[in-house]
Amino acid sequence: MKIVYGPVPSRRLGRSLGVGPIPFKTCDYSCVYCQLGRTTHMTNQRKDFFPPEELLNEIKRAIEVESSHSEIDFVTFVGEGEPTLCKSLGWLIRKTKEIADIPIAVDTNGSLLYREDVRNDLSQADVVMPSLDAGTAETFRKINRPHRGIVFEAVVEGME
Repeated sequence: MKIVYGPVPSRRLGRSLGVGPIPFKTCDYSCVYCQLGRTTHMTNQRKDFFPPEELLNEIKRAIEVESSHSEIDFVTFVGEGEPTLCKSLGWLIRKTKEIADIPIAVDTNGSLLYREDVRNDLSQADVVMPSLDAGTAETFRKINRPHRGIVFEAVVEGME
């Protein structure tokens, strides 16, 4: 798995350097529309899937290489799954800001925003882009097929 990639063009963020702090298809949803297919590692437990220092070193190397070739508009924490499952996300955001004066974005399904630790981590980002695919618990279960520990009302409350 490549942890850092790009920069790639983004409709919303310009030229974005992507950072995937979680393994492929590690998520707390298994959305019916996911371009990557069904989730293979369903979890809602936050942990460090990779050593945080290793992730930071790869981010630093990519920024150093790209800064001489092109402009990076954002460093974006995304994933081929849910990036807020990374326990060290707040630390990574802080340390990335120390490395370079580049805004930080996080693209998330918003499922864990009901948790104070996740909100604290994301409060350090410049842009947080959560998504909500459904207006009712029934539709949420059908579309997002969430981990059994995820409750629709808590997701909505966390986003509020």
